[in-house]
Amino acid sequence: MKSILRWVRSAAENLQLHYGKAALAFLAAGCAAAAWLWLRPAGGGSGARQVLALALLLPAVWEILVRLVFLAAYGVSYRYSVFTYFLVDDPEYGFALRKACRAKDVGFLVFDRFVFKAGTPRLLDLRENIAARCDRSVNNLGFRGPAFDPGKKAARLRVFCSGGSSTAGDRCDDRDTWPAALERGLKSRGFDVEVVNAGIEGWYSYQELLRFKREIRDYQPDVLLVHEGWNEEFQYSSLQLGKNWRPRTVRNSRETRSLYCPRNRFLSGTASLAFYLAVQSWRKNLVFVPSMRFTNPRRWETLRQGAYLQAWFDNLAELARLAHERGILLYTLDYPGLVDMSDTPGDREACTRHSRLNRWYADYQAASKRRISMTLAALAPAVPCLKADEAFASTKGAARAGLFYDEVHLNPAGNDLLGTAAAERLAADAAFRRRHEEGGPPRPAGGNVRLDEAFLAKARESLERNPPYLERFIESKRVELLREAGRGRADATDIPTSQYTTF
Repeated sequence: MKSILRWVRSAAENLQLHYGKAALAFLAAGCAAAAWLWLRPAGGGSGARQVLALALLLPAVWEILVRLVFLAAYGVSYRYSVFTYFLVDDPEYGFALRKACRAKDVGFLVFDRFVFKAGTPRLLDLRENIAARCDRSVNNLGFRGPAFDPGKKAARLRVFCSGGSSTAGDRCDDRDTWPAALERGLKSRGFDVEVVNAGIEGWYSYQELLRFKREIRDYQPDVLLVHEGWNEEFQYSSLQLGKNWRPRTVRNSRETRSLYCPRNRFLSGTASLAFYLAVQSWRKNLVFVPSMRFTNPRRWETLRQGAYLQAWFDNLAELARLAHERGILLYTLDYPGLVDMSDTPGDREACTRHSRLNRWYADYQAASKRRISMTLAALAPAVPCLKADEAFASTKGAARAGLFYDEVHLNPAGNDLLGTAAAERLAADAAFRRRHEEGGPPRPAGGNVRLDEAFLAKARESLERNPPYLERFIESKRVELLREAGRGRADATDIPTSQYTTF
């Protein structure tokens, strides 16, 4: 019996992994059957009628077959072998965390990559699947970590940390995220605080702005820290290198993380599992991967676009205005990436050797990180920036790689360093110390931001183009790729697609 189950699960895994080829093989078999019926009609009926009946029947047969294979392999919750369980559709934000949920309490197979410990393969044994999950909880309000009373603070100050997966804490237990380390660091320095982790995998600044407006500002916040940047670029480039990008839009999890398409409820909300998998396979292999590979010269043109940086700047500026109205302290966070444009050749080689980065991917990440820092620096005179990346400056090469799960996400040791660095900088900030001394509810029309609209307009304009040194770097990479493509070598490397997909 166990050998049969293993065979069925292997069939399901291969079907999902090679779905496009399997669907085409089934279609080819159907076309062969249609040709046979056309040439040799049976039962006295016309070949045309039989071919039409077969054409109408084939999609239903394939749908049933796919579902039966998945049902036999994964059980009644087989849909979570395709869709995320811990990210759910949300009418306001596109998608959000499943509320009142603890990963280890879910009693069926799930495959959301970010809830498993680093290095975990796709596990089909339920006990192994549960054991490999992180100690990850989401409270009844949809924030990662323990419950809190939105109308009554449990400490003198309430701090919200907003961001994407790096804040939420991919592949980390609740206590190993950087917001948890921030709380420990502030408490160890004598500050009476409670820190709320408002990070959500895949979110970018507009979704964070919406949540601040509709929830967080009414939850007694004293301080808001925003950790943003990586998803701004991905939001733009993943939509056919900006061709289908529009500012201030929200998409559901399937559109953002699986189909890589603009809002399309017909495609992302279809009831047909077979059709959805076909669209997913087509968009990933024929649209997403060819445009997003780092050896595509056009991908590098993304790093010349100011539109998505200015859209991010606009969201941060509006967040600053809203925080000022409620007297909430607002800070941005400049954080480290695994690679940097200032890396020595030796440091870069060590980082790539100990990670999934290749030469092109590393260069792209370094340039993208520089643009993130530029945006935060442009806004810094208006919104204070905590330069927590400085704590990582002396850690290079293989030692630096030891603080990361990948080129973006920190592991528990890296998160502890980031949270501690943020705590040190907050503790040294006069506005933060003053707010802690005063206590009580935030005062209207106050805070720590400088709302000079003339300055904001000038700072925003500065993001239209890169500084000359960065422009030269990007152009040199683009030209080199064009030259290598002519020699037939540029396709030797590709994007690590696991960055953009769940298990």
